[in-house]
Amino acid sequence: MAHAEAANDEVFADVALHLQDLVLDSADVDEFLRDLAGYAAARLSSPDREVFCGVAVERHKKATAIAGSDPCIRTLDQLQDKYGYGPGITAMRTTDTVLVSDVSQEKRWPAYASALSRQ
Repeated sequence: MAHAEAANDEVFADVALHLQDLVLDSADVDEFLRDLAGYAAARLSSPDREVFCGVAVERHKKATAIAGSDPCIRTLDQLQDKYGYGPGITAMRTTDTVLVSDVSQEKRWPAYASALSRQ
């Protein structure tokens, strides 16, 4: 068990160091969020499965800052804005991780999922 804990500590240290570098090297919030989304997508992807990540931050008296690891994230955000719900909005409201593994089978946001399937 100690070996597994040491490996987890190494992974956490690597991620923490990378996130620190992202914060320090970013010129502004938008650049940081874009780099964070790209880093998260790269860490979660595998050779046989590409993962896209979006990051949104709601700010008091400012527009929500949104960035993605892929340009398609902007389309996803626009659809959520249009319908008033979707995975990103649900994640922000519930503070839970939201996974959409197959949009064609998605039942939580029917109009959003239908529109996304047509994209």
